[in-house]
Order: sequence, then C-alpha cells, then structure tokens
Amino acid sequence: MAGTNSSRRERLGAALLAALLALSVVAGVAGLGAANDGTDHVTRNGDTLVVQLGENATATKKITVSVAGGRTVGVTTKNATKTFPVPVKKLSVPKQNLNRTRVTVKSNGTELFNETANLRHLKFGKTKNAEFGNGKLRVPLTQALGYGGGQSVAVTLGGSKKPVSGTVQYEGNDSYLAVSFDAGALSLPLKENANLAVSNRATTSINLRAHVERATSVTALDGGTLAVSNPLFAGGEYDLTVETNGARFAGAVTATDGRLTVSDSALAAASSWTVSAYRDGQPLFENVTEQARTTETITANVTQNGSVVSLADESVSATRTTVWLTNVSQASSATNQSRYVSVSVPVENGDVNLSSTRYRLHPNGSYRLVVTGEQFVRAEVSGNESASDTLFYAAGDAANGGSGGDGSSGTFSLIEDNLMLVAGIGGVLLVGVIGGAFLHSRGDSSSGSAGATSGGTDHEVQLRAMDAARSELAAEPVTVVAKKHGSTARADGGREEIELTDGTGSLSLGRGRWTFTAESGDVSDQKRRRTINSDATLRFELGPQNAAAIVTDDDGEPLSNVPVTATLDGGESSTGRTDSDGRVAFELPLEADEVELSASHEKYDGDATTVSLGGGSAPEESLTLDLRTGSLDVTVTVDGTPVSGLPVETRSREQAVREVGGQREGTTDDEGVAGFTGLPVGKYEVGTEIPGDAFAVQSKRVSVRDGRRARATLDASFEYSLGRRQRDRIAEIRRDVDELTTGSGRDVAIPRYYGSVVTALLDAVERLPREGHRFATADADPDEVVAALLDTAEETVELVDDAMATKRNTDLFGACVDMADARVSWDGDFEVETLFGLLGEDRTAQRQPVRTQLQAVDDRINDERSDVAVVAPARELWEGVKQLVRDAPDDDPVRGAAVVFAAAGLLEAIDELFDHDELRERLERTVF
Repeated sequence: MAGTNSSRRERLGAALLAALLALSVVAGVAGLGAANDGTDHVTRNGDTLVVQLGENATATKKITVSVAGGRTVGVTTKNATKTFPVPVKKLSVPKQNLNRTRVTVKSNGTELFNETANLRHLKFGKTKNAEFGNGKLRVPLTQALGYGGGQSVAVTLGGSKKPVSGTVQYEGNDSYLAVSFDAGALSLPLKENANLAVSNRATTSINLRAHVERATSVTALDGGTLAVSNPLFAGGEYDLTVETNGARFAGAVTATDGRLTVSDSALAAASSWTVSAYRDGQPLFENVTEQARTTETITANVTQNGSVVSLADESVSATRTTVWLTNVSQASSATNQSRYVSVSVPVENGDVNLSSTRYRLHPNGSYRLVVTGEQFVRAEVSGNESASDTLFYAAGDAANGGSGGDGSSGTFSLIEDNLMLVAGIGGVLLVGVIGGAFLHSRGDSSSGSAGATSGGTDHEVQLRAMDAARSELAAEPVTVVAKKHGSTARADGGREEIELTDGTGSLSLGRGRWTFTAESGDVSDQKRRRTINSDATLRFELGPQNAAAIVTDDDGEPLSNVPVTATLDGGESSTGRTDSDGRVAFELPLEADEVELSASHEKYDGDATTVSLGGGSAPEESLTLDLRTGSLDVTVTVDGTPVSGLPVETRSREQAVREVGGQREGTTDDEGVAGFTGLPVGKYEVGTEIPGDAFAVQSKRVSVRDGRRARATLDASFEYSLGRRQRDRIAEIRRDVDELTTGSGRDVAIPRYYGSVVTALLDAVERLPREGHRFATADADPDEVVAALLDTAEETVELVDDAMATKRNTDLFGACVDMADARVSWDGDFEVETLFGLLGEDRTAQRQPVRTQLQAVDDRINDERSDVAVVAPARELWEGVKQLVRDAPDDDPVRGAAVVFAAAGLLEAIDELFDHDELRERLERTVF
C-alpha cells in the first residue's frame, strides 16, 4: 500500500526499553557433593535455572548441569555455595520442545539427582518489522529456544480484554511469533504502545495500532466502488468514515471477506483517501491516509494492424493485466464523456496484445493507454488529427452503452477536470492511476505572507529555516512567529505568523525591534530583539534531534567499538561506533518521527529497537548483544591412547574473538576429552603441553560455529626407546639370574623360581617405551624410572642369591639334589599401571601397601611352619625384602616407587611358594 501521509501519522508512544539482567554464577573450587536430605531441586526463575543442592552435600570440585536433548553447562565452584544459577539460554536449543525436559545434575561425573524443568526461552526482535499475514501478526524473534515449530505460546497483550494466542514458527534460520487475535472484538487504547509478553517473561513494546494501520489498504474497484481492506476485519458491522478533497462518507458497513466496500463514484475517482474504522464505538484504526499510485507517461505506437500497442518501455510484462484505453479526441469533447475499452490481456516485453479481443485501433490514431496490475504504466499513442476520432470495437460496445466483446464494461464517465493535461502529444507527465481512473494532483501553496503593518514603511524579511542535521533547508513544516517590541507594537498588530514552505518564506514587517521564533515540532530556534529598518534575511538553525544507545553484552558489560546504525523511515541511515563505555550518539533531521537503532557485531547476535523522537530530550536506549557461541571437544591421545589429566588450551586466531574472551584452558577427563562450552564463534588453535623432552606434540586448527559442537584430536607421539647402555644392563642382569641356577651338587628349583620374578621385572622395563600415555601425566623422567628399576633389579638378584646361600637353604637344596628337576615360574606379573600409581604418591603412601603385604606373608610363613620341614627359603628372602624396603631413600620418590614395585612382586612370589606342589615337596624334605 502507499506510504502514510506524515502529517497524519501518530507519533510512537514510549520507546522500547531493553532491560538487561546481569546473571553471575558464583563458582568455587571446593563445591558440593551428593546430598541426602531430599532438598535437591531445580527451579525456573525468569530466564535462569536455579540448581539447589541439599544441606548435607559434601565438598566437590565441579558441578555439571545437562539437559536431555539440550546442552551441558559446567559450573566450577570457588566457594562452598549450594545454589548455582545457570542461564536457560546456555542449556536450551532451538526447534525442540523442552517444555518439560529432564535436567541431570552431576558432581565430578557422578549423578546427584535429576528433575524436569521448563527450558523454553524467547527473545523478541525488531517489532518495527512485524507485519500481518493470513490474519496473524508475525513478530520477529532473535532467539527461540526450547520450542518446536508450530508450538503454542502463552501470550498476553496489554490493553486487550480478549484472548491472544501465539505459535513459534521457523523459516530457515529465522524465527517469529505468529500472534492471533480475537479480531471481532480487539480493543486497544489509541496513541499508546502495548506490551506483548510471553510466559518466560520476555516482553516487548509494540505499536500494534501502527501495524494495523500499515496493513490497511484502500482500492478503487470497477463500477465506482471503493474497498477498504484490513486483516482484522471480522464479520459484523463497522462504522466507516472516508474523506477526500471533495467528498465524505460516514456510515455503517458490513465486513465481507476482510474488507468494507462503499459504492460511490466520487470516492472511487479521488486521488487520496483518509479512512477510519470503528466497531462498537472503539477505533480499529483512525486517519489512515492512502494515495493513488502514480506512474510516468511514456510514448507508444499502434502496430500489427491495430492489434498491438508497443510501449517505449520494453521491460513491462504481465501474464494477464487490465488495460484501459481512451480516445484522446473524444475525451476532450464538449460532452465531457470519455469513450474507452477495458480488457484483460497479456503484456510481454512492452507489447500490449489485443489480438485475443475484438478491439482494434487505428494505426494512426491518438490514444491514452493505462496498463494496471503489478506494474502501472501510462502511455500516449500519438497520431494525426484526422484519425484521432477513430476507435474500433465490436457491436454492442461501449458506444452503445452495452458490454464489450470480452465481457468488459462498456462505458465510463470521467469528469474532464480529472483528465491529464498534456502539453504536447507524446509529452512525459506523472499521473495518478487507480482502477483505470486518470487523475491529476493539485498543488497546495503552503507559503504565505503576512499583511502589511500600519506603522511606517514595511520591509521584506526573508526567512530561511535550516535542518541542522543535514545543513539544508528544512523539508518539515516550520512555523515562524514574529513579535514586535515597543510602543508601536499594539498599533501595528505586534504579532505576525507564517508557515514556511520547504524552509523558506517572507514577512513584510514595519520598522522596529522584533523577536523571531521558528518552531518545527518540539525543535525551535529564536532570534531575539532584531532591529528591522531595511530588507533583511534571517536564518534559523533547527535541531538536530538526538538519539543515543548504550550497547552491552548479556552479562551487562559495555561493548566498545561496536557499529550501531540509526535508520530513518525512508531508509536513510548513518553508522557510528560505541566508545569505551558502550555509548554512541546520533544527530537526526527534523523530519524524523522515529529512528531504528540497531547494533551488530560478527561475534554477537544483533539487537535493535525503535525510538520515538520529539519528546524534548535525547532518549538513550539499551541494546544487548548475545554472544554467538558454540562448543568444542578436544581429545588428547599419546600414540593413539586417550590420556586424562592433560592441560588443553584454546588460542584465538582472530582479533574479534580475542576481544570477546576466546582464550580458554581445560583439562582432559577420564576419556581424554577436554570440553569447552560457550566459546565465541570463530577460528581457534588448540594445543596441549606434556612435560619432558620425550613427547612430540602438534597443535591443530579448528572452527567453532554458532550452536554447534566442534571436535578435534591432538595425538602426541612418545619418542622414547631404551638406549644401548640400558639394554646392555638388562642383558647383564638376565645373565646374573641365570647364574642362580648354575651351582652344582644342589637342587636349583627354588632359586630358579625366585629368579623368574626378576625376569618379569626386566620384562616390565622393556615394555616402558610403549607406555607413553602413562608417562604423559607422571611426574617422572623415563630415563630416571628405567634406571631406578634396573638398580632395583640388580639388588633383587643379589637379595635372592644371598637368601638362597644361607646354610639352612644350602643344606636343603643339597638334600633335594636327587629330586626330579622342576621348572616352576612365578604366576604373577608386574603391571606398569601399579608402578605409575606409586610414582604419583609420597613415600609414606608408597610404603603403606607393602607393609601390609609384609605382615600378611609373615603370617603365612608362620602358619606353614607346622606343615613343612623347612621354611627357610621363604623366611630368609622375606627378611631380605623387609630390609630392602627399609633401606629405600626417603628423598627419592622414583627410587622408592621402584623398590616398592619390586618388593610387592617378591612378596607375592614368597606367598605363592607354598602353593606349588613341586616346590612344597622340597620344603617337606627333612634335612639332617
């Protein structure tokens, strides 16, 4: 529909104020653990989900809140708090119904409890861009989380006593709230904004009446009928008023198919209309002004034996269009009647094709042609005078008052004063076109001159009103009042007033001192006590009007260097950037009734609001930018094996990301994954650090996208192998083990058995180059660990050799020399996982398990003493192991771990000695 006359627009009411609630999560290192008093629960408080743990909760390091079908948020605590507020928008996701969804709360990976909660969240967008479609008002949303497409929303509308309902709709990446009204009884106060609110407390101020008025259209139909359409017209009667320059209608009209129609040729032929509609005494809209659409007059020619009119503009095309054709000569005749034809024909590449009708034009005639439809075109077909009265059409045509051959109406009366006045055939002229009527606009003179004053010679004072924001003459109406000072003021009248046209005008004023005041709306400028004694020129500076915005993030922190654009109704815009306090100001022209302030940043979801101007003060609006974030999971492996406890760092590769806090640190969990949530979208480089020189680590680049979870794997290689000296030592120790069985004249089954323990220890040493994933988090150098184990292995060989060489043992082995050779090995093994567990403990913790084991084996030896003849092979080695543990240094944790590791294997072998039948037979041999 055409634009609304600015002089009749209602100024917008109170501007939309975006209130920002700064949510801070009080987190702590020593948080809370599982509760058992039954008070655990989650509750919704506005746009925050409050997690409350029980009174008996124990200390923990981390709380995680996860949503079925949604996201997971981790809360690292700093104090012993038991209440954790989590923003709902960090948990919820779009296009899913999370009205009653399961929320699980965990502590250090262990579930504490789970409950259902409503995780729906809406945030309104630019309500200025709302529009009616299919009887519903589409209100843009910048965020729609936890709602499935088409899901209903509880909506309230301030000032309306009738039900309002809404549904969330999605179109690609855009979402909107489709609001339905009880159109038959909608009642809203005039000149006031109404608050539109949804269940999660999201509220926006919307000028619903402006949208109702914008959706109103006025159309002149065939047969002198005027139609007024509006999406909120329901059945029943409306009081309708229509005003034009020369006619007025007021009466009750019944709505049909969303429109009210009035049969009045004078109204239908007008160039503009001002329309109001009321129901039960309440206004639906008032003073909506609609202009007839205009088009440019172009030249055309009759071709193809009168069946085609070729327009100069070849871009005009339409599948079917209504064509009105008037004979120029007849239109200007004394009868004040215009003969015409009206047909619906195709137009292609500027050719109006009449071949499907019975109408033909004289190729040398003069005609006026109007093509209506999606494009409005006025064309002049020029011809010579002798052929100008030739207009051919079929019998029963318009000339006889019948209908045309295609069923079109045959006659149409048109007042001559409304015909276009063409200076010359083929001339170009702007005209109004509506439903086939040819209109002309009538100029109004808004400039004026005050009458001459009575006192003395009058002087001409030229007045110029400048729009300060544009440094040009004011386009808006400006009223100048001149007041005279002194004794002659009363005699001269003392006061003159003029309304300037396009910022200019003049007054004839008598001599004296005058004060001039120029006003446009709420903006004014004054020239005080100016002496007029000759012709003069006065220049007024009006404005500028001012508007300002403060831009913050969703935590309430001001954002600097953010571009903010101020856009006026006509599309004119200017852009400024926020200062360090997040503020930016604009100077606006006089004609601006309102301005849209919109902020955007590549890492944030933008925000906008519409501000009403003219209130006398500069409004400062709040704009909140929600950081666009995604998630990132980084898995760290060593030679393909996930490793827990490793640090991971995200480093931003973009300045824009660094500005909004894109650098994070995390630690891998039991599955080797470090998870990062709420990362600003952008490009990152992720890396890990592993102490020591034995690892080759590479960083990796990854992109984080809005609302998505990115994944990356960092695989480090353990570049460590046993050196030649280490391999030589292992070979030497193995030879020492073999020497335990080289003695002659004695049985070597038991020494060989104990030697297998040392061999197993050496096997564990040789496996260490494949245990890089364990060294990655161990506070130990691989060379130091290998050295400590080989030192312990050498001592263990000596320990076994010394224990087996005591008199009691040599006597026993000599007595058993005639027994069948037995090759029994220790059934156990040295698990390197146990070794790395010991490396992470202090000396006291290392020794505690082996002390317990010493006591248990001592008890076993004492218990077996009554069942066998000799326990010396067990007792002598037990004593040696005890001394080995006791002599281990307190200041060398690596050496201490190696000793305890080997001692545990030896003690297990001593205990197992009594379980092998071949070896037990030797212990039962009597020694004399």
